Amino acid sequence: MPCETIQTSQVDRGVRKGLTPGFIESVPETIHRESVKYQIKVMKDE
Repeated sequence: MPCETIQTSQVDRGVRKGLTPGFIESVPETIHRESVKYQIKVMKDE
């Protein structure tokens, strides 16, 4: 899966910069969660 490869290489790059893999993996999850919250809010407002 290309998606997995891209994410893995991003994690490797981040680790070289001193970030932990757990932190790097949590970033897209957090962005997704916030996006879902925003979409729900917009739907309620309409």
